[in-house]
Amino acid sequence: MINITNGRLSATINEFGAELNSLKNLEKGKEYIWQGDPAYWEGHAPILFPAVGRVFEDKYSYNGKEYMMPKHGFASTKSFKSKRLDDSSVELTLIQDEETKSMYPFIYSFSILFSISDDSLNVRFNVENKGDSPMFTSVGFHPAFNVEMGTEVEFNKDEKSVIFYRGETPVTDKNYSFKENRILEIDNHTFDEDKTIAVENPKSTQVLLKDKTGRVFLKHEFGKNTVVWIWSISGAPYVCIEPWSGSMERFSIRELEKKKGIIKIDPGKAFVSESIISVH
Repeated sequence: MINITNGRLSATINEFGAELNSLKNLEKGKEYIWQGDPAYWEGHAPILFPAVGRVFEDKYSYNGKEYMMPKHGFASTKSFKSKRLDDSSVELTLIQDEETKSMYPFIYSFSILFSISDDSLNVRFNVENKGDSPMFTSVGFHPAFNVEMGTEVEFNKDEKSVIFYRGETPVTDKNYSFKENRILEIDNHTFDEDKTIAVENPKSTQVLLKDKTGRVFLKHEFGKNTVVWIWSISGAPYVCIEPWSGSMERFSIRELEKKKGIIKIDPGKAFVSESIISVH
């Protein structure tokens, strides 16, 4: 485990999976990241790469060859190499090995920079194409935040392209809408029936988490993404706000380069995205 701090905030990152395990306000002694109670879900904030969600039947093809790809890719199951930059920042990097080459044929460097400034944690993702032909990839962040029942998730723009999923299946016979087109209230039944909510091509670039009194206790800024997922388990005291550059595969498209939301990176170029989590 690696700990970074600026004296006001501290963050703990596991080199296995480059997973954020803790984000604390040291003055208040408050923890914002879900601590992985196995009674609900053991995760904290998995990194999704080079797939987000599930590719159709866990298979895809590239240049006429078929590859297997597990749900959410393989980054969360790999150890990253860490480089501490100073007390408040660390960079973790993953490169291909023989196992990952069998699932993903591209030559790349995938790094994540965690840095603390004031009351915020910046998480910067960088995927660099080290090969001599275009590469195709997806990247996602899956942080789980501690909440109480009655917490509101508020997007900063009206969102009308909202899909209700039951498990991994979109429910097309129902329309799901937010309160005032941008607010979801978390209660004991929000995620009943294995419900998940996807905001596709969101206009919003951030969400606020508000407690029962309306006080903002966390802001998650994520920029432009293909989809933002909201997920938890019924009655669990956490909610995941997941910005994805890429999409859950709902259609039988085998060719990697044709998949919805796929990112194309030319040789020598990089794809960069970031999340900023500010706490109060």
